[in-house]
Amino acid sequence: MKISEVHFYHGWGFNADLWKNWVRMASFSRYHLFDRGYTGNPHGPEHFRDDSKIRIVISHSFGLHFIPEDVIRQAGLIVIIGGFEQFHPEGDRASRKKLARMINRFSEMPLTVMTDFYTNCMYPEKQIVGSPGKLELDLLGEDLGLLNESRLLTLDALRDKSVLLFHGRDDIIVPSVQSVALHSLLPGSRLIEIARAGHMIPLTHRDLIYRNMPGIY
Repeated sequence: MKISEVHFYHGWGFNADLWKNWVRMASFSRYHLFDRGYTGNPHGPEHFRDDSKIRIVISHSFGLHFIPEDVIRQAGLIVIIGGFEQFHPEGDRASRKKLARMINRFSEMPLTVMTDFYTNCMYPEKQIVGSPGKLELDLLGEDLGLLNESRLLTLDALRDKSVLLFHGRDDIIVPSVQSVALHSLLPGSRLIEIARAGHMIPLTHRDLIYRNMPGIY
Protein backbone atom coordinates (compact mmCIF):
# COMPACT_ATOMS: atom_id res chain seq x y z
CA MET A 1 0.00 0.00 0.00
CA LYS A 2 1.62 3.26 -1.12
CA ILE A 3 0.99 6.54 0.67
CA SER A 4 -0.29 9.24 -1.65
CA GLU A 5 0.35 12.31 0.48
CA VAL A 6 1.90 13.14 3.86
CA HIS A 7 1.87 16.43 5.76
CA PHE A 8 4.43 17.07 8.54
CA TYR A 9 4.15 19.47 11.52
CA HIS A 10 7.16 20.18 13.77
CA GLY A 11 7.01 21.36 17.38
CA TRP A 12 8.26 24.39 19.33
CA GLY A 13 11.90 25.34 18.76
CA PHE A 14 12.39 23.39 15.54
CA ASN A 15 11.65 23.81 11.85
CA ALA A 16 10.68 21.68 8.86
CA ASP A 17 14.22 20.25 8.66
CA LEU A 18 13.17 17.90 11.46
CA TRP A 19 11.54 15.76 8.78
CA LYS A 20 14.18 15.85 6.03
CA ASN A 21 15.38 12.29 6.68
CA TRP A 22 11.80 11.05 6.85
CA VAL A 23 11.21 12.36 3.35
CA ARG A 24 14.45 10.81 2.07
CA MET A 25 13.70 7.45 3.63
CA ALA A 26 10.32 6.85 1.98
CA SER A 27 8.97 7.78 -1.40
CA PHE A 28 5.74 9.71 -1.09
CA SER A 29 3.80 10.81 -4.14
CA ARG A 30 3.46 14.20 -2.49
CA TYR A 31 4.34 15.78 0.85
CA HIS A 32 4.05 19.14 2.60
CA LEU A 33 6.37 20.47 5.32
CA PHE A 34 4.68 22.97 7.62
CA ASP A 35 7.15 25.49 9.06
CA ARG A 36 6.11 27.79 11.88
CA GLY A 37 9.00 30.18 11.10
CA TYR A 38 11.24 29.80 14.16
CA THR A 39 14.26 30.14 11.86
CA GLY A 40 12.50 32.33 9.31
CA ASN A 41 10.78 31.26 6.09
CA PRO A 42 7.42 30.23 7.53
CA HIS A 43 5.37 27.84 5.44
CA GLY A 44 1.77 27.45 6.51
CA PRO A 45 -0.60 24.48 6.35
CA GLU A 46 -1.90 23.20 3.02
CA HIS A 47 -4.95 21.20 2.05
CA PHE A 48 -4.54 17.71 0.68
CA ARG A 49 -4.78 17.38 -3.04
CA ASP A 50 -8.25 16.22 -4.08
CA ASP A 51 -7.00 13.15 -5.92
CA SER A 52 -4.73 11.86 -3.12
CA LYS A 53 -6.08 8.64 -1.62
CA ILE A 54 -3.89 7.62 1.33
CA ARG A 55 -3.48 10.80 3.36
CA ILE A 56 -1.40 10.97 6.54
CA VAL A 57 -0.62 13.83 8.91
CA ILE A 58 2.44 13.47 11.17
CA SER A 59 3.05 15.88 14.04
CA HIS A 60 5.62 16.27 16.80
CA SER A 61 4.90 17.83 20.19
CA PHE A 62 3.21 21.28 19.92
CA GLY A 63 2.96 20.81 16.15
CA LEU A 64 -0.30 18.91 16.73
CA HIS A 65 -1.91 22.19 17.76
CA PHE A 66 -1.10 23.87 14.44
CA ILE A 67 -2.93 21.35 12.25
CA PRO A 68 -6.15 22.94 10.91
CA GLU A 69 -9.35 21.05 11.56
CA ASP A 70 -10.17 20.69 7.86
CA VAL A 71 -6.77 19.07 7.22
CA ILE A 72 -7.43 16.58 10.03
CA ARG A 73 -10.85 15.76 8.58
CA GLN A 74 -9.27 15.10 5.17
CA ALA A 75 -6.65 12.70 6.55
CA GLY A 76 -6.95 8.93 6.70
CA LEU A 77 -4.43 8.59 9.55
CA ILE A 78 -3.06 11.03 12.13
CA VAL A 79 0.34 10.18 13.64
CA ILE A 80 1.00 12.07 16.88
CA ILE A 81 4.55 11.93 18.27
CA GLY A 82 5.14 13.24 21.79
CA GLY A 83 1.82 15.08 21.68
CA PHE A 84 -0.61 16.42 24.25
CA GLU A 85 -4.14 17.78 24.63
CA GLN A 86 -2.82 20.52 26.92
CA PHE A 87 0.81 21.08 27.85
CA HIS A 88 0.16 21.07 31.60
CA PRO A 89 -1.30 17.86 33.02
CA GLU A 90 -4.60 18.54 34.78
CA GLY A 91 -3.93 20.06 38.21
CA ASP A 92 -0.13 19.88 37.84
CA ARG A 93 1.09 23.05 39.53
CA ALA A 94 4.73 21.99 39.25
CA SER A 95 4.45 21.92 35.46
CA ARG A 96 3.00 25.44 35.44
CA LYS A 97 5.74 26.74 37.72
CA LYS A 98 8.44 25.11 35.60
CA LEU A 99 7.17 26.68 32.38
CA ALA A 100 6.68 30.04 34.10
CA ARG A 101 10.36 29.99 35.11
CA MET A 102 11.31 29.10 31.54
CA ILE A 103 9.25 32.01 30.19
CA ASN A 104 10.85 34.42 32.65
CA ARG A 105 14.36 33.19 31.84
CA PHE A 106 13.61 33.40 28.13
CA SER A 107 12.85 37.10 28.43
CA GLU A 108 16.30 37.65 30.01
CA MET A 109 18.56 35.05 28.35
CA PRO A 110 16.72 33.45 25.43
CA LEU A 111 19.73 31.75 23.84
CA THR A 112 20.66 30.05 27.12
CA VAL A 113 17.09 28.81 27.46
CA MET A 114 17.15 27.43 23.92
CA THR A 115 20.48 25.65 24.51
CA ASP A 116 19.06 24.03 27.66
CA PHE A 117 15.88 23.11 25.77
CA TYR A 118 17.74 21.35 22.96
CA THR A 119 19.87 19.44 25.49
CA ASN A 120 16.79 18.31 27.42
CA CYS A 121 15.03 17.30 24.20
CA MET A 122 17.69 14.65 23.57
CA TYR A 123 17.61 13.06 27.04
CA PRO A 124 18.37 10.19 27.66
CA GLU A 125 20.41 10.00 24.43
CA LYS A 126 24.07 11.00 24.51
CA GLN A 127 23.97 12.73 21.14
CA ILE A 128 23.42 16.49 20.94
CA VAL A 129 20.99 18.44 18.79
CA GLY A 130 21.58 22.14 18.35
CA SER A 131 19.68 25.09 16.98
CA PRO A 132 18.20 24.39 13.53
CA GLY A 133 19.30 27.85 12.37
CA LYS A 134 19.19 31.53 13.29
CA LEU A 135 16.33 31.76 15.73
CA GLU A 136 13.38 34.16 15.53
CA LEU A 137 13.30 34.86 19.27
CA ASP A 138 10.19 37.07 19.28
CA LEU A 139 8.09 34.32 17.69
CA LEU A 140 9.54 31.68 20.00
CA GLY A 141 8.68 33.84 23.00
CA GLU A 142 5.13 34.42 21.77
CA ASP A 143 4.59 30.71 21.23
CA LEU A 144 5.90 29.88 24.70
CA GLY A 145 2.95 31.92 25.93
CA LEU A 146 0.61 29.95 23.65
CA LEU A 147 2.07 26.70 24.95
CA ASN A 148 1.39 27.78 28.52
CA GLU A 149 -2.35 28.14 27.80
CA SER A 150 -2.60 25.36 25.21
CA ARG A 151 -5.82 23.39 24.64
CA LEU A 152 -6.27 21.14 21.64
CA LEU A 153 -9.09 22.82 19.71
CA THR A 154 -9.31 20.01 17.14
CA LEU A 155 -10.03 17.25 19.67
CA ASP A 156 -13.54 16.58 18.33
CA ALA A 157 -12.23 16.20 14.77
CA LEU A 158 -9.55 13.77 16.00
CA ARG A 159 -12.16 11.61 17.73
CA ASP A 160 -13.52 10.63 14.33
CA LYS A 161 -10.12 9.61 12.92
CA SER A 162 -7.68 6.72 13.04
CA VAL A 163 -4.89 7.99 15.32
CA LEU A 164 -1.49 6.47 16.07
CA LEU A 165 0.32 7.88 19.13
CA PHE A 166 4.03 7.46 19.90
CA HIS A 167 5.79 8.65 23.05
CA GLY A 168 9.20 8.15 24.67
CA ARG A 169 8.82 6.93 28.24
CA ASP A 170 11.81 9.03 29.39
CA ASP A 171 10.60 12.25 27.77
CA ILE A 172 11.35 15.16 30.15
CA ILE A 173 9.84 17.83 27.89
CA VAL A 174 6.39 16.28 27.50
CA PRO A 175 5.91 13.43 30.01
CA SER A 176 4.52 10.23 28.53
CA VAL A 177 1.41 10.53 30.73
CA GLN A 178 0.32 13.22 28.29
CA SER A 179 -0.02 10.73 25.44
CA VAL A 180 -1.77 8.31 27.80
CA ALA A 181 -4.28 11.05 28.61
CA LEU A 182 -4.75 11.93 24.94
CA HIS A 183 -5.15 8.25 24.05
CA SER A 184 -8.01 7.99 26.58
CA LEU A 185 -9.82 10.85 24.82
CA LEU A 186 -9.54 9.34 21.33
CA PRO A 187 -11.55 6.13 20.81
CA GLY A 188 -9.89 5.40 17.45
CA SER A 189 -6.32 5.71 18.74
CA ARG A 190 -3.49 3.29 19.41
CA LEU A 191 -0.61 4.22 21.75
CA ILE A 192 2.95 2.93 21.42
CA GLU A 193 5.31 3.90 24.24
CA ILE A 194 9.03 3.53 23.55
CA ALA A 195 11.30 2.46 26.41
CA ARG A 196 14.53 4.37 27.11
CA ALA A 197 13.50 7.14 24.71
CA GLY A 198 12.97 10.86 25.09
CA HIS A 199 11.36 13.78 23.31
CA MET A 200 13.26 13.54 20.04
CA ILE A 201 12.01 10.15 18.89
CA PRO A 202 11.35 11.58 15.39
CA LEU A 203 15.17 11.59 15.16
CA THR A 204 16.25 8.79 17.48
CA HIS A 205 13.53 6.22 16.75
CA ARG A 206 12.41 7.11 13.25
CA ASP A 207 12.81 3.54 11.97
CA LEU A 208 10.70 2.09 14.78
CA ILE A 209 7.95 4.62 14.11
CA TYR A 210 8.10 3.85 10.40
CA ARG A 211 7.74 0.12 11.02
CA ASN A 212 4.54 0.73 12.95
CA MET A 213 2.95 3.02 10.37
CA PRO A 214 0.74 1.28 7.81
CA GLY A 215 1.67 1.87 4.20
CA ILE A 216 5.27 2.99 4.65
CA TYR A 217 6.88 -0.10 3.13
